[in-house]
Amino acid sequence: MSMVRVVAAALAVWRLTHLIHSEDGPFRILKRMREALRRLSMSGAVDCFLCLSIWVAVPFGCVLGSSFAEVVILILAFSAVTILIDRSAGLSEQGALFLEEPYKEEVEAWPVDADSTEFDRRIGRNGRWRRSA
Repeated sequence: MSMVRVVAAALAVWRLTHLIHSEDGPFRILKRMREALRRLSMSGAVDCFLCLSIWVAVPFGCVLGSSFAEVVILILAFSAVTILIDRSAGLSEQGALFLEEPYKEEVEAWPVDADSTEFDRRIGRNGRWRRSA
């Protein structure tokens, strides 16, 4: 495995990752592919640049690596180079995304120094929380 191949593969991983993640492609093919993956609940595969860089690096690492350890190291290295190129070019400012479902109903916290009568008034016999009027 020559250094030229490793550098070329790292640049190819960055280019493919950026192409799939951020560009529409000719005839908007890539945009339609991303929309189709979102409909199949696979949006994490294309919406997160960091995640996508690992998936794109897998075939390159498998082709260039000769042992399992080398394949894993190459996949992680290609992903890291891709992220470094993207961040140094200023193309992506955000880190890894963490999506959390919003609360449907805000419930106020129970005060620490509350007495039992207040507790009995707010919690009915069935044990369900009641909002104060």
